[in-house]
Amino acid sequence: MFYQKGENKFGGVLVMVRNFMQVKRVECSLPNVCVVDVKSEEEIRIVGVYASESRSWNWQQISPLLSENCVIYGDFNVDLEQDGSKAVGLLNWADSYFLAPFTPDNPTSLRSNRVIDYAFSNSAKIDIQTYKGNTTSDHYPILSVLSTKIKETVKGQTVHWKVFNLVTEYTFYFWEKYWSLNNLDMTYNDYVQFLRLLSARCTIFFPLSKYRVAIPAELRSFLSYVRALSFRQMRTKNIELKNHVRAFDMLWHEGCIGKLRQMGIPLAYTEWIKAWLENRRGYIEINGEKSRWFNIEKGGPQGGILTPTVFISYHADMPDFLSWCTSHFFADDLAAILAGQIGIKYSKQCLDLEKKLKLFVDQLEYYCLLT
Repeated sequence: MFYQKGENKFGGVLVMVRNFMQVKRVECSLPNVCVVDVKSEEEIRIVGVYASESRSWNWQQISPLLSENCVIYGDFNVDLEQDGSKAVGLLNWADSYFLAPFTPDNPTSLRSNRVIDYAFSNSAKIDIQTYKGNTTSDHYPILSVLSTKIKETVKGQTVHWKVFNLVTEYTFYFWEKYWSLNNLDMTYNDYVQFLRLLSARCTIFFPLSKYRVAIPAELRSFLSYVRALSFRQMRTKNIELKNHVRAFDMLWHEGCIGKLRQMGIPLAYTEWIKAWLENRRGYIEINGEKSRWFNIEKGGPQGGILTPTVFISYHADMPDFLSWCTSHFFADDLAAILAGQIGIKYSKQCLDLEKKLKLFVDQLEYYCLLT
């Protein structure tokens, strides 16, 4: 956040920047003028201006602050179409430094039908428009998009989890009382927003080349605390999936060989795999006592890489049956990611997730019957 003091109690310019962006402030002694350099692949200089009628400086004094890739945003107090000589003077100065004006289509002043908030740029094209929502100012806010390339790998981030945990401990009794006295959905939304803002406040950014990413113990402890608080309010439990059957031991030989042939694997290879899977026998030994020999009609030999490879090839078409969710398959373990709707009440989110989980289980059961 960068601030430049104004010339009266209502003046001043504030420039706020996202944490992950590299920004350097440029020295400027002019009141109501704030200048920053954004460090992207092409450095961009952004100048924030509030040009009041009673300002003590003129446009020529801003000229030394301009660069080859520069954008000027602000309240210029000049309508380029209606203000005659004032507009001509501003445009002549802009033309001398190859600055093109970019104005919104609608008026920006609530007091008159004038466009006095806009931008100048000597490089890229700017998209700019007025915001028609609520405002406490006598101007409509303007929204602008400036295209540039930011090096995403320049910065990493970490969270001060000890500070995060300390704040949550201080606010524990407040939230405990808040959960009990207020609407469950509203409280859930407020609590999620509180955690999001707190984590953003405790986050710092740093060059990735100097740090190694790690998952701190404080995070695991805090997740346990959140789950405990959630269970006390009778929230929906997490779902735990367990592996009750060894999938390798349940491999269907005939179905596997048939699918491998459909995939175009040469006959010689499929016959060799068939001979490797079939005609196997085994026995069970307990305390030195051996059972009789019995035939093994399913599964594959353990301890090598061929059985997992055959198993994965056999189930390679599983994502086609689960195409509406994100699935990850490793050996005989399956993980599926399902996302609920956003922007709705927590209770409706739970119902939506229940429907999606039921659909997932039904489709997985259907696939298992086919294979």
